[in-house]
Amino acid sequence: MVVVVVVIRMQEAAVVVQMAVGTETSNSSVPVTRNHTLPDDIVQELAELVKNSPWRYGWRSTRSMGFAHWNVDYAAANAHNGLDISDRIHGSLKNAWDYIQTTYFPGARLLRCYANSHTYGVEGYPHTDSDRPNEKTMVIYCNRVWRREWGGETVIYGDNDNIIYAQLPHFNRSLTFDSSLWHCARGVTRICPEQRMTLMFKMSLITPIKPASIQITEEASARSLIDGVVLFTDTKGNWKVGLF
Repeated sequence: MVVVVVVIRMQEAAVVVQMAVGTETSNSSVPVTRNHTLPDDIVQELAELVKNSPWRYGWRSTRSMGFAHWNVDYAAANAHNGLDISDRIHGSLKNAWDYIQTTYFPGARLLRCYANSHTYGVEGYPHTDSDRPNEKTMVIYCNRVWRREWGGETVIYGDNDNIIYAQLPHFNRSLTFDSSLWHCARGVTRICPEQRMTLMFKMSLITPIKPASIQITEEASARSLIDGVVLFTDTKGNWKVGLF
């Protein structure tokens, strides 16, 4: 009888772990996916770009905590942006996004693109990236070498503040999760000689639909066509969608 109970509990634990980790697919119903890798030439260029970016200190993932970390904002878009800003990135960033969109998230719209960095004594704090549905955050790890004793995990929280997934920042690994999930970057340990660097692509999986009889120019006042949605055309006649 004791053996049977242990087996049942092990099976239940396996189910819980599988739900927490997710699968290596882009199914929007899975809260956490992992190991969406990039081709070697693209990721090597990204690593060089991120490493040599003009880092600025002062970015706060959680404003109420009062402490900040290093950041580079490549697309100049804030957390409330709902428009596709893929035309603001170029070079290796654009190559990476085109690959991600084509291979893993067809039809996704890029909302934000930036990099974060943490050194010893510079921590991350629990936060969410969005409270809007169907938005994903993809974290790409840019350090070519990383050791487990250096810490720096990305952790994802579930119900009752339980950690449902943790990922060390190994090179060319990625972690994609619902942007509404609480998460944080753990601080690196005092023996870590590296600058922990991550690149974020934040996206919406909602594909805008062009209505047949509505024309709103970019110069016109914002109008809500559906609750929380604004549709408009830019000066070239391209349709865009804004969420607020």
